[in-house]
Amino acid sequence: MFGALAPRYDRANTVLSFGVHHRWRRRAVLASGARAGDKVLDVATGTGDLAFAFARNVRPAAVEACDFAEPMLEVARSKQARHAAKTEGLRVHFRRADALALPYEDGRFDVAAIAFGVPMQFDKCYKEGISKLTQGDIRYAEQLGYRIKLLGITKRTAEGIELRVHPTLIPARRLIANVEGVMNAILVRGDAVGPTLYYGAGAGAEPTGSAVVADLVDVTRLHTADPEHRVPHLAFRPDRMADIKILPMEEVVTSYYLRMRVQDRPGVLADITRILADGSISIGAMIQREPAEGEDQVDIIMLTHETREKNVNAAMKRIEGLPVVTGRVTRIRLEELQ
Repeated sequence: MFGALAPRYDRANTVLSFGVHHRWRRRAVLASGARAGDKVLDVATGTGDLAFAFARNVRPAAVEACDFAEPMLEVARSKQARHAAKTEGLRVHFRRADALALPYEDGRFDVAAIAFGVPMQFDKCYKEGISKLTQGDIRYAEQLGYRIKLLGITKRTAEGIELRVHPTLIPARRLIANVEGVMNAILVRGDAVGPTLYYGAGAGAEPTGSAVVADLVDVTRLHTADPEHRVPHLAFRPDRMADIKILPMEEVVTSYYLRMRVQDRPGVLADITRILADGSISIGAMIQREPAEGEDQVDIIMLTHETREKNVNAAMKRIEGLPVVTGRVTRIRLEELQ
């Protein structure tokens, strides 16, 4: 779409914004606080006007500008060549790039922020899928009063920020545990208001189309809004970024579901609980079924109280080393979401 629009983009921009975009660019640069020598990246630069505006403030430093639409960049480069005298001394490097996979080294630019006012750090987010889940785990979780959901969790603690995506046991009585099918939900806990839930369809033609149109409306509103009196993108200005540590997964404190397949012999449970006690891991609930007829192995399922992940990792390694334990210990994290 943008490729076909490129030759007429500037004119359309002027007509649709009634010329306000010229004032918006000047105020955007002013509000950014960019000054001589600063490193600036203009993502989705389009035909380059904002990049040129930044370049006037930061020269002699160069502005990096990128866009996914090559025809738009061709118009930008054409402007740069056509108005060489007007842009003399302005250094702008135009480059084709995807905003979701920027070809720049980490830490070079402050481009965006996440909910706690820190730079986005996707490489530090722990990610685990559902491929290791079994029907047995789902059944055991239900017997214990829980359901398993794939959650994305970000949480600020005294030690830093947790940033993780993984299957999670949550109590069946929680509203978010009952989100099914194409429906999605976001649970947010505020200091004063407590937990609030945002729920709606996340797939299908009409819900997707509605989300896209809503994004376009937001872009249009921000494009013409006074930058001095609007909420910044993701609610944080670049100069308000906080240097808060992203916790490695082994430092996260939460509860756990543990399932192990063991030989049906005396003393097995005592050996396992001793290992857990050595790691300061307290057991909150447990299931042990009778072995089926003709079998000599049985599943033991335990729910722990909150403990540090590295303690659980060490305990699992010791448990798997027991001669009476068959295979690997299955571990699923648990959140009460109170």
